[in-house]
Amino acid sequence: MVCAIGVLGAIDAVKASTGDRDFAFRQCTSFCELTGCIQLQVGKQLIKSGCDAACPGLNGKPVPLPLVLTQWTCHDDCRYVLLSN
Repeated sequence: MVCAIGVLGAIDAVKASTGDRDFAFRQCTSFCELTGCIQLQVGKQLIKSGCDAACPGLNGKPVPLPLVLTQWTCHDDCRYVLLSN
């Protein structure tokens, strides 16, 4: 019984990494989901920008076939584009 509770606690602890919970990351992801574009700033310095996310209803970018087949969403692609490069 104690082991099962420990395992359940461990599963709950790995739901999201520290980076996933980071305010700046979440704010940038939300902006991307609304616009299809990334605009990552630290203070007044622009770190990364562009409209490369596969959000066709927002920025006209088509969703590549592999992403369609794996049911990749605008949310998924925004997170990926933000973390890549």
